[in-house]
Parts: sequence; C-alpha cells; structure tokens
Amino acid sequence: MSHTYTLNTLHVVFSTKNRLNLIPPSAQPRFHTYIKAICGNIGIHVHAIGGAPDHLHLLLEIPPVLPVAKAIQTIKANSSKWANEQGLNLSWQEGYAAFSVSASLIPAVSR
Repeated sequence: MSHTYTLNTLHVVFSTKNRLNLIPPSAQPRFHTYIKAICGNIGIHVHAIGGAPDHLHLLLEIPPVLPVAKAIQTIKANSSKWANEQGLNLSWQEGYAAFSVSASLIPAVSR
C-alpha cells in the first residue's frame, strides 16, 4: 500500500479517585488548558475537553504510533502532578473509558 491513513478519534472519560469533587469549577479552565498542552507535547490533537468537579471528558485524536493506554497514562500522571503543584490535591481513579468516534460524529460529540 503506497499510502496509509488513520484516524484514531476517541471519547475518553476518567474520574477523580473515589469520584470526589476535586476539580473546582474556578480551576477547570486552567486545568483544561494544561491538559491540552500535555496532549500537544505527545502528538495528540484535542478536539474538545470538558467535565465536572469529579471527572473529565476528552475528545482526542491519537496518533497511530501511540498506544491508547500510554496516552491516557501520560495525561493522567502529568495532569495530577500539575494539579497538586497548584494546591488541588488531585488523584485519578485507576481506570478509564475510551470509545471510538466516527469522523462524521466528531462535531456532535464535541458539542
């Protein structure tokens, strides 16, 4: 095959440890901006990010050379480190959910 095309778009959700409200609404914009920077550093395009005080939603386009588990591990580890440096005392639950999203549904899922 002379050309390769991939589109690995995932809706990822993960929660704070014990589903505690550890991400105050006032901190969410800065937190989301930092997470976008983490993603950019490892080649992940962020279509959308949002959530609540006890969980996070990400719509990500992950490059084919990056395993999903490694991508999520990197996002969770670096975001919790930063949050703790900001005084948020944040830790994530161990698991996560990741669902593939068709290219045609990216705008709807982003909303």
